[in-house]
Amino acid sequence: MTLFAPMGRPVDLRVQPVEEVLERVARSLRASSLAVPALAERVRRERRRDFESRDGK
Repeated sequence: MTLFAPMGRPVDLRVQPVEEVLERVARSLRASSLAVPALAERVRRERRRDFESRDGK
């Protein structure tokens, strides 16, 4: 059975082997860990003046 999540992505409701699920989780975590430093750098670059001000606003 396949359902659709709120974002429109299909959700497979079949039971899957634990190894398969863990591999998908690991891939997702790796992708997230690569994206976070780039996002942090972008925020620092775009909000530098705010961070340098005394009150941070």
